[in-house]
Amino acid sequence: MKIPTAVMALLLMIAGLLAAAPAATADPASEVTVTWPEYTRFNPTLTTYDISTTSPGDRHLFYTWGRAGDSYALGQAPVPDSGQLDLAQAPEGGVQVRIWSCATAQWTVGSCPHVADSPALELRSRMAVTSHAWETEVVGVGQNHFFFSYAPQPPAVGYPQITWELLDTDRTSFDTPIHGSLTPQQLEERGQLTVGISYVVPADIPTGTYYMDVRASLDTVDYGHLEGHINGGDAVSDGLAEIRIDTDPPHLTVDESEIPATIYPADDNYLDYAEIPASTDVETEGTLEVTDASGAVVHREGELLVDGDGYGDEISWTGRTTTGKIAPVGSYTMTLTVADYAGNTATWSRSIAVSDKKLQWTVFEQNVSAAASRTGKPLVGRCSTLASPARGGRRGSLGYYSQSRCVGNDKANTVATNHGMYLPKAFRHQYSWSQVTLNGGPATRSRDNYIVLGYVEPRRGRLIGTKVLLRGNGAHDGRRLDSSGIWDLKTDKPYIIWSNGLTAGSRYDVRSYTVRVRYLALR
Repeated sequence: MKIPTAVMALLLMIAGLLAAAPAATADPASEVTVTWPEYTRFNPTLTTYDISTTSPGDRHLFYTWGRAGDSYALGQAPVPDSGQLDLAQAPEGGVQVRIWSCATAQWTVGSCPHVADSPALELRSRMAVTSHAWETEVVGVGQNHFFFSYAPQPPAVGYPQITWELLDTDRTSFDTPIHGSLTPQQLEERGQLTVGISYVVPADIPTGTYYMDVRASLDTVDYGHLEGHINGGDAVSDGLAEIRIDTDPPHLTVDESEIPATIYPADDNYLDYAEIPASTDVETEGTLEVTDASGAVVHREGELLVDGDGYGDEISWTGRTTTGKIAPVGSYTMTLTVADYAGNTATWSRSIAVSDKKLQWTVFEQNVSAAASRTGKPLVGRCSTLASPARGGRRGSLGYYSQSRCVGNDKANTVATNHGMYLPKAFRHQYSWSQVTLNGGPATRSRDNYIVLGYVEPRRGRLIGTKVLLRGNGAHDGRRLDSSGIWDLKTDKPYIIWSNGLTAGSRYDVRSYTVRVRYLALR
């Protein structure tokens, strides 16, 4: 086949370009070999990581370290001719070394290809000693405990040696040192082991911030001699655990004006219990104890939250024993004790009485003679008579006789009297009803005899609740009224006033009255 001249020229041009192109550059990674040491667990402050490498003479090797699998690289440094890599600045724990091949003697991100990774390494240059407290511990006088963890690195030679000391506020030893040492008889391959220190805070130490210094050491096979300082510190100034020693008691306040002198545990919604409105300046845990006159505990309730932020528990005593029974009538003492986190306490106490009285509706009933209950000036018309006693009647009775002297107008024919009686004081002035019964009857056999019985209301002095009493010698009930008919209702001496009278020639004898009142009483 004959190739056209133009196509031939294009092919020759392409061939010339291919002939002029330089040979491809070899991959730097393929020209670098790294031989890693067999040991992977070591102390980088005591041991270097010794590698051997081969690479083209125009390449410069660098090494970095980082956590296995991380993309970042730290501690960039040239690989020395000796191959001894210094990892003293690498982090504790799992580390991986990376080798980079650079065209120049300057390591630059992006210009140096990554050519090799070491096996996973475990570096340890110190023991990890960590306080368990998330924040400053608060303790009080007496015996206390401080907990911390350490991470041993077996195989070890022996067991860890731990020393501790409680330091003064200025981070120096007390005049009489508070210190100690221990050797935990436990080692684990992984994880942390917890240790508790028991120490005593003297009573004469003032409130303040103090410091716990804990140091640990261990001889290991892989890492040599390791030492650790609490919270990772390398010096006393930056490796201490703060401890707040609090010797001040909490300030306990109880509003006693809110506490009744007597409670009535009858479940009638009246002083069924005594609430103790307590507050403190710091969060505390409270215990309420109630003792009888002999000192025996009849009620106890603990784990009560008492503070001043409005989140505390409601503290009260219902007048019942711990078993739920109502306490016997008598005098008791309520004692509230609160303790802060440091164990400092404050106490409040007060006496209180328990009564078996309860609110109940009661009917008061009292009989009184007509003459003895009369009050005020009677109204007797000129043609009528008010006889005391009634004609043929017993002492204390009254006779109402209209037209006994003459026959006149209504005023001349009228006989009327007012009567009154003091009533028992009701609880919170609560009266249900009142009623007066007239005991008597017509003085003659006339069918026209009658008498009117009513009540005088306290607001305007009007006659209300009237009722006409007719024939029959005996008890004639008046109408029942609510509390509107009671005078001086909200005083210590409430009373009731009733009135009766007649006219038009009627004649009636009244021996006595029976007063009944239904009221609320605490009894």
